[in-house]
Amino acid sequence: MSEDLKAIGQRIAEFWNTGNPAIADEIYAPGFVNHAPYLPNVKDLESCKKCLTETRSGMPDFHITVEDMILQRVTS
Repeated sequence: MSEDLKAIGQRIAEFWNTGNPAIADEIYAPGFVNHAPYLPNVKDLESCKKCLTETRSGMPDFHITVEDMILQRVTS
C-alpha cells in the first residue's frame, strides 16, 4: 500500500511538471473536492485542471522535485 501511495505522489508531481491535465483523471476521483486552503479557487477536478493550465501559462518552467516522502498510516 505504501508503494501505491508513493506512486500517486509521484504522479501528482508529474501532473504539475508536465502540465498534462489528463493525469488528473487518473489520480483524482471524479467527485474530487479540494480542501487545501492555499488553493481557494480549486473546488473540483475541472478547476484543478484550470489551475494547472493557468500556473503553467504564467510559470512555464514550474517544476516540483520530490526529495523526501513520508507516509503515515492514520487509524482511529
